[in-house]
Amino acid sequence: MNMQEYTGKEILLVEDEALIALQEKRQLEKAGYRVSHVLKGEEAVTEVLESARKYDLILMDIDLGGGIDGTQAAEKILAETEIPVVFLSSHHEAAVVDKTEKITSYGYVLKSSSITVLDASIKMAFRLFEARCSEREKEEFLHSVFDNISHSIFVVDIDDEGEFRYAKLNRKHEELTGISNEEIAGKTPDDFFSENTAEEVKKHYQACSEARSQITYEECLPFRGRETYWQTTLSPLFNRQGEVYRIIGTSMDNTERRKRERERMRREVLLNRIQRLSRVGGWEWDVDNETMIWTAETYRLHGLDPEKLSLHPREHIAKSISCYRPEDRPTVSEAFNKCVEKGIPYDLKFPFTNFKGQKMLIRTSAEAVKVDGKIAYVVGNIMDLTDQIS
Repeated sequence: MNMQEYTGKEILLVEDEALIALQEKRQLEKAGYRVSHVLKGEEAVTEVLESARKYDLILMDIDLGGGIDGTQAAEKILAETEIPVVFLSSHHEAAVVDKTEKITSYGYVLKSSSITVLDASIKMAFRLFEARCSEREKEEFLHSVFDNISHSIFVVDIDDEGEFRYAKLNRKHEELTGISNEEIAGKTPDDFFSENTAEEVKKHYQACSEARSQITYEECLPFRGRETYWQTTLSPLFNRQGEVYRIIGTSMDNTERRKRERERMRREVLLNRIQRLSRVGGWEWDVDNETMIWTAETYRLHGLDPEKLSLHPREHIAKSISCYRPEDRPTVSEAFNKCVEKGIPYDLKFPFTNFKGQKMLIRTSAEAVKVDGKIAYVVGNIMDLTDQIS
């Protein structure tokens, strides 16, 4: 450590004996510090809290004659501002030292110590103060990230009995669930959820703890009488003994997405039922990407099972055209190609034999869809007219 690092630091010396104060002040100034002196505890409080001068450290005697003593003065100062206080006293009793440690822990130096010891203690106090300030800044930064990140975050501690207890929720988690830190802090999943939900939640926490690695899963949790869906990632934290003592959970609220998925599936089921009842299938050809989409009824009319079929998009077209009579296939192919290349719609009726050998009369029609003046898709349908003809 560079001994000149703290040169010029401002020290307030609080000492009621003028001659001792004068000697200490000279020694400290010789060591490179700038020193101001006051005699009383009350003067120290006023000097630190009300004067324009900014001090870097207080060197505080304990016995200050009449008025408040050094420990009381330190308590008053530290209640209003953060500054390292080193006690300088002739007392060596354990009770006195213990009393000062309850107030602050930047150092306790006996007056009989040499200036070398005092100087080293002051420098150690400066380093400790800087380390604590740095640590506090890191904590403030992490707390800011914790509270302002867009994902829901919760902290679960593992106590000595292996119980999982909620320690903290970030602001987003409180906002999304309606649960506050005050409501959940210190509680276990059993305290907060129903028996079945609590068991499921604990199972995931236990899996993370035993795996000693990150896990991700989806879960359904009731909050405020409402079912919510989450994608949750759990990450274990380890203590010095290598044991998992805390779990950090990050959750993404998928409730609205699940709701949209259910609605999409409902509409899809409805569309498939309507198509099956009307015996009309639909399809779409993506011109640029050369991809084909068939509805469930289109597969059924062709006598094909989409679950057992893995076709290249062009093979869908080939499979479909092969169901027409040989003499009709060129007409269907030409109509499809003209629609893709020139946007010419078509509406055709032909006999049709699917892959299960079922014979029918079908009507096939299609039209082009343009995007920015260019043909992007061809959409069409295939309708079974057999019953209508009969």
